[in-house]
Amino acid sequence: MQRSEFKIVICGGGLAGLMTVLALRGALSSDYQITLIDEGQDANDDIVYGSVTLPTAYDFLRGLGLDEPFLFSRSATSFSFGTHYVEWPGTEMDWVQCHHQILPLIAGIPLQHHLTRNQQRLAPLLVSGVAARQGKFAHPPDDPSNPLSRAEYGYQFSVREWVRLLAEKVANTNVLRHAAEITSVQADDSGVSYVDLASGETLSADLFIDCTGPRRKLTAAANGAFSVTRKFSVAHSVQPTSQLGPPCRRVTASPNGWSGQTYLQNAVHTLSVQTETGMADAITCMLGSSDAAWKGNVVSIGAAASVLDPLTPGPMVMLQRDIERLLDLIPVARSFEMEQREFNRRFKDDVAHTNTFADAFYLKTSSDTPFWTTAEEAARTPDLVRKITQFESRGVLAKYDLEPYNDEDWTILHHGLGRRATRYDLQTEGTAKPDIDEQLNGMSRAIEQLVARMPPHHVYVTNMKRYFEKQNYA
Repeated sequence: MQRSEFKIVICGGGLAGLMTVLALRGALSSDYQITLIDEGQDANDDIVYGSVTLPTAYDFLRGLGLDEPFLFSRSATSFSFGTHYVEWPGTEMDWVQCHHQILPLIAGIPLQHHLTRNQQRLAPLLVSGVAARQGKFAHPPDDPSNPLSRAEYGYQFSVREWVRLLAEKVANTNVLRHAAEITSVQADDSGVSYVDLASGETLSADLFIDCTGPRRKLTAAANGAFSVTRKFSVAHSVQPTSQLGPPCRRVTASPNGWSGQTYLQNAVHTLSVQTETGMADAITCMLGSSDAAWKGNVVSIGAAASVLDPLTPGPMVMLQRDIERLLDLIPVARSFEMEQREFNRRFKDDVAHTNTFADAFYLKTSSDTPFWTTAEEAARTPDLVRKITQFESRGVLAKYDLEPYNDEDWTILHHGLGRRATRYDLQTEGTAKPDIDEQLNGMSRAIEQLVARMPPHHVYVTNMKRYFEKQNYA
């Protein structure tokens, strides 16, 4: 294959487009010619990605050149041990949906069965959740004897800042760039033939990648269908601050929706989600997904393919999976029916699994306002009902292939929402209850003592940045 024989044109200059460009340029040989049509960042397009990531983003971002010295020195990015949900409908308490490694086995039996038998709480045994509540942070060490080694972390971030950093990275590649608006798209059911730009240029390609967000300029032109499941209003605001807050997003429910505060180094970013007619300066967000994310020679990535609820890190999870799925199935010839079928199969599974986790927050909310009743109706899917039934019946974590959320995520969520199993594994009775209580109480005491010695989030980040500066890492 010659360099000029396979042309890829990526349309969209926001978060999805720039991440896709860097991922492809870093993975593909010079046989692939990559062109970016950069229409500039539309804040309304990128608001749907939220402001938090899962721990899996660490390696993904490093692959794009966004390692921690770069991110923390060049932007207001901060750490995230998870999300603190407050006053959530249908629950008796708030909880931290924290990031955590595999929960321990006791006598070879999963922890949740001992908690059920001994009527103990999970929260005091989650070091990342305890630290998040107290506003403390430190990198998890490698020493397995240290309770903090069980913690995992993601990031709190500003989409605008990450777009700026990504654009700088793209500018230092050999990717061809056209900073112009797409004025028209020539397409039919088989895909896109070419796109016209406001600059007067016309571009054709073997493969077009639609990263134009909810506008879906290429996908819509190729008659791609998008199924809407729910809609609401979303507004974003920024409040400058002189001190970094806790290493976790704080989400508070209200009768008409919810509001999430993300704590960055220089400001608190607030994302408010309410009923469709709720707020001034808001945009209408249509949740849903494409019936086929790869149609003809057009692949949709990010919000052009699916718009997911920003209540969880799901939107960023899905964007990362879209890009990784594309890398796995990048065509090596002009005929790519097999790649298209596999991409769409995996895309549908990823959408379903990511939505199932977010849907779990909305069941049995004990609220009769339009926002919550609509969300609950949309959330009641067979996959979710099966998961909840299995857990409440006997503490079993039903799972599906290649889910983005692991057993720990689901265990923490079930307990946070007040779900408890009615039965436990009878093998737990091989160990006396007082012995289990002693082990569990010992674990919680060790975590309390450790967190008491940890530095506040803002102190840790300040010292880390000083270290980066001294080492000239950024």
